[in-house]
Amino acid sequence: MAGYDTPGKVNPTVQASFWSGPEGENMKERFQFIVYRLQFVCAKVGMTFAAGKQFFPHLTDFSTFERILPTHERVANEILQIRGAPVFIDHTILAAGSTAIQVKALCGEAKEHGFGAVCVNGGRVPLALQCLEGSNVNVAAVVGFPLGAMSSLAKRKEAKALWQLGCQELDMVIDVGRMKDGDYIYVMDQIHQLAEDSAQYSVQKKVLKVILETCLLEKSEIVDAAILCVLAGATCVKTSTGFSTSGATSQDVVMMRLTVGNHIGVKASGGIRDYETMQQMINAGASLVGTSSGVTICKNVPKNVTVDTFPRRFFDHCSPQ
Repeated sequence: MAGYDTPGKVNPTVQASFWSGPEGENMKERFQFIVYRLQFVCAKVGMTFAAGKQFFPHLTDFSTFERILPTHERVANEILQIRGAPVFIDHTILAAGSTAIQVKALCGEAKEHGFGAVCVNGGRVPLALQCLEGSNVNVAAVVGFPLGAMSSLAKRKEAKALWQLGCQELDMVIDVGRMKDGDYIYVMDQIHQLAEDSAQYSVQKKVLKVILETCLLEKSEIVDAAILCVLAGATCVKTSTGFSTSGATSQDVVMMRLTVGNHIGVKASGGIRDYETMQQMINAGASLVGTSSGVTICKNVPKNVTVDTFPRRFFDHCSPQ
């Protein structure tokens, strides 16, 4: 296919032409690009293309693919107008110096505004669970944060400990170095181990979000990583830790949504501090937003919205195409 190099690389000029400009443009090229990347990833992990494609029904034909963004935007904006901004928000505090008083305040804000979850460091999970007991706010914690470079065994033990504490959601950082090495089997197996383990600790569905750290990846690597997350059983793909060179961009969110389709979540995080930016990310394909500015964003919640009617998590309400 013209413009595609091997192994796993695409000419930067070609990449830019695929993903720049209005979202309605270049859709056929984007479709061909993602299908090509799926073929490439399947070959790397020893899976037939036919088997891999079963995980991506929106890649069966172009007419299905081109409905992904319009369908997402329609469903997301209906929920945004009816339920308000909080359902999309993971209210987040991950700074190394975060105190118990700050974590308690975060949890209080989450209950007051009806945020979908709080996201804290693992050591603060017991405190967050205590503060949010009896509420509809989930507790999420980070794993392998912020570099993602520790061993699979270390990540698995950390995740198991957090599941056992009662954590409902984990945000795991991908091994970016292994991803850039092209060690796709290692990356997929690491995600799959955590996804499988999540089922052991509760009959309630556990949520595994995988942080790609998109600012460190090429466009082809972002698509490949999102494909691996779907194949491995992740619940959601996430742009950023917020601790690297930059955060979420709408272009990266579009790529991730078009890759995974509408049957798992896409979380935008890093640099989202106002309602306008949040709306931009939602329109680009985000179903969740990670931010420490949730209270500021929610000044725009319609006055007639009541927090006790919020659905727990948006990606549980976004139907496949």
